[in-house]
Amino acid sequence: MIAKCPEHVVVDFSGVTFIDSSGLAVLINAMQDMKEYGGKPTLAGINTNVRSIFDRASRDPFFLIYRRDDELLAAY
Repeated sequence: MIAKCPEHVVVDFSGVTFIDSSGLAVLINAMQDMKEYGGKPTLAGINTNVRSIFDRASRDPFFLIYRRDDELLAAY
């Protein structure tokens, strides 16, 4: 998907209950690839448990994160 250079990619985390360092690495690599051409990754539907993993890993500055779909839709 990233090879097509989309302007925005939204990753829906509504069904995700856990993410480990491998998952974070995949997201960071995708973000870096998108940054090269000016794209913006967005994470949506993150529950409290997964959000705490992002908070501890200090990854929030890399991604736009919306907890609720209505926040995401309002941003676009």
